[in-house]
Amino acid sequence: MSKNILVEVKQTNKEFLPFKSGYYLGACIHDKLGESPLGGDTHDENGWSPYTLSRALPTDENKEFVPEKGIKTEIWAFLFRSLDENIIQSLRGALTINPHIRLRSAEGRITGVKELEIPDFKNSVKFETRSPILLYDKDCEEVVGPNDCDYAEEMKNTIINRYQKETGKDVEGDLKVLIDDHNSTQVKVSSKKNVYLPAYEVEGVMKGPADVLRFAYLGGIGSSTALGLGCWEVIQ
Repeated sequence: MSKNILVEVKQTNKEFLPFKSGYYLGACIHDKLGESPLGGDTHDENGWSPYTLSRALPTDENKEFVPEKGIKTEIWAFLFRSLDENIIQSLRGALTINPHIRLRSAEGRITGVKELEIPDFKNSVKFETRSPILLYDKDCEEVVGPNDCDYAEEMKNTIINRYQKETGKDVEGDLKVLIDDHNSTQVKVSSKKNVYLPAYEVEGVMKGPADVLRFAYLGGIGSSTALGLGCWEVIQ
């Protein structure tokens, strides 16, 4: 069973996909997992889950980005990855039973699930986010961003701390994170109307042990990974 899948969706109405789709997609998937034997209680006290998903990714060649409205598209997809293959299995089962998906007023139907290969991680990867990263400082009190001098260090420490907590193993070797470019956005992380936090789409390089890079790839980086945050892709 793969730990890395691409879920394909066809729109069933003519509503626009929201630009900031992560929260709505994550909430929808969380509800579907909650209907499975696994249950939906997969968050820890810091809002991290052993899975991550991308934002909605429009794949229609005729897609349109309409200011103030959203994305007009007939087909789209999202990435879903997990450290626990049982979560993937539960999600696939839930999507088979109920293939309907809704992001605010946009409605769609699952048309396919593709298993994707996990990259063969070496000592260094160039990466680009597929959903924004929400990162807190070491005290989990303040959101930090790429303009903060310790952003890359906080990202590194978050990955290491999560790896050690989840695997019970120490990191053998040094992990380094370099940020080359970034864009800021606001992300919804609560069902309350106006709860938005700053998060960042970033590009950069990670260097370190292959098992740690693989862990960060499947589990995502930062907080609220189950709400369409912290997903990234290896790029050439």
